Amino acid sequence: MEGSFNQMSLELEASFESLNESEREKSMMIAQLSHDIKTPLTSIQATVEGILDGVIPKEEERHYLNTISRQTNRLNQLVEELHLVSLNDQRQLDKQAGQLIYLEKLLIDILSEFQLTFERENRSVHIDMSKEVVKIKSQYDALSRIILNLVSNAIKYSEANTALTIKAYRQGDSVRIDVIDQGQGIKAEDLDRIFKRLYRVESSRNMKTGGHGLGLYIARQLAHQLEGDIRVDSQFGKGSCFSLILKDY
Repeated sequence: MEGSFNQMSLELEASFESLNESEREKSMMIAQLSHDIKTPLTSIQATVEGILDGVIPKEEERHYLNTISRQTNRLNQLVEELHLVSLNDQRQLDKQAGQLIYLEKLLIDILSEFQLTFERENRSVHIDMSKEVVKIKSQYDALSRIILNLVSNAIKYSEANTALTIKAYRQGDSVRIDVIDQGQGIKAEDLDRIFKRLYRVESSRNMKTGGHGLGLYIARQLAHQLEGDIRVDSQFGKGSCFSLILKDY
């Protein structure tokens, strides 16, 4: 009897520790996201005030309006990703039926969202696609979000004037999509942690675009929903390859 009570006590203690850890994680998320929301809002407010007060010359307004647009898109992406995290935490994400997807068109549509960035930073983009994966069956929305997050991550952690390569091909009984950058790479000790919610490598604090530590976490969660996974191969100082492995229907 005493052994049973001791076991119950240990289980309750473990449960409370788990709850406390969850609360700490939520507090960290709120603090971090408050900062990530405030940064673009401050930029938007300053730019709007500059235009209204006439501080920004008329001929430069378009440039600053583009800045507002980028910051607004950043906020929208943050809201979308928070929504996805919430749904995943509640285990309420719908299981959609697989759709026939023209993969090259999907990739071009996603890359077009970053067109201004590519032009501004003089980046080259290459798509290398095997004929075997021109059409695949998957969930369109989930697949789009995964690839968008991987591309966004590649841009964030690489410099201007570097190339981004996307390869799509069949590997055994799976479809594999590689997103390859020529960025800073990831240290070996960080590789096991980059997919954790809210985790950001130390150097990301100095990146020009910032980040909220949700993109890779969400990408992997969505990949798991598609009965797939995301793997990473990286050399610090040389770049990274994030690979989406999908079940081939």
